[in-house]
Amino acid sequence: LALKRGLDLINSDQLHKLVLAVRQSIRLEEPLDHLDLLSRLRKQQRGSCRFLWQRMNDEVFFGASPERLLTLRRGYLRSDALAGTASVDDFGKSLLRSEKDRYEHDLVVSSITNQLINKGLEPAYPRSPQLARHGHLLHLHTPITADAGGYSPLNLANALHPTPAVAGLPRQKAMSWLRTLEPFERGGYAAPIGWIDNAGDADLRVAIRCGHSNGRVLHLTAGAGLVRGSIAEKELQEVGLKLAVLADQF
Repeated sequence: LALKRGLDLINSDQLHKLVLAVRQSIRLEEPLDHLDLLSRLRKQQRGSCRFLWQRMNDEVFFGASPERLLTLRRGYLRSDALAGTASVDDFGKSLLRSEKDRYEHDLVVSSITNQLINKGLEPAYPRSPQLARHGHLLHLHTPITADAGGYSPLNLANALHPTPAVAGLPRQKAMSWLRTLEPFERGGYAAPIGWIDNAGDADLRVAIRCGHSNGRVLHLTAGAGLVRGSIAEKELQEVGLKLAVLADQF
């Protein structure tokens, strides 16, 4: 029902993009060994940022994110547009040829660069997206760089988060619909996660390909972007591929 309503919002031009998330809940036979899981993800998800945040003894948020919100080094900013997903079995051919995926990706690039331009920065990025591999998935990827203009990491994060890769466009309207359509609280899913040091350098990733465990209950969350040309069955297949990044570990 949420997927149908989301597609209706897109096809009626009320939204340009909407990223609906799906949650899969699993009851484990025994508590999860998170450090062992991270060790396996380090081998299987090269290039991704593995993270683990243990807030309490039995409550842990973890994952392997392929998406950079921002990296700041000595006043130099990098952000990544990452949208469009396919299995490596496809060798990226469908991604590079797909009008739908290229359009979805271009929306993310335009939004990030416009947010930076609105802050008086001058972003630079390649004309065409690259293919980035993370485990068994391929994504369209465009690195975006700029002189940070003296802005702090949190100021820049406030401007960029949430990107259209995890929320939608127009941003505020999409977020309002997500609160209505998604039957659960996202919690840490799609939030910025990372570090900021006292020199003003930072590395913040987008917490996707993630799970939240509480004792023997595990919740995995993934989303797919709806745009013009989206087909419900293909979006559900994409969510399944993303959920499998962690589900296959069990």
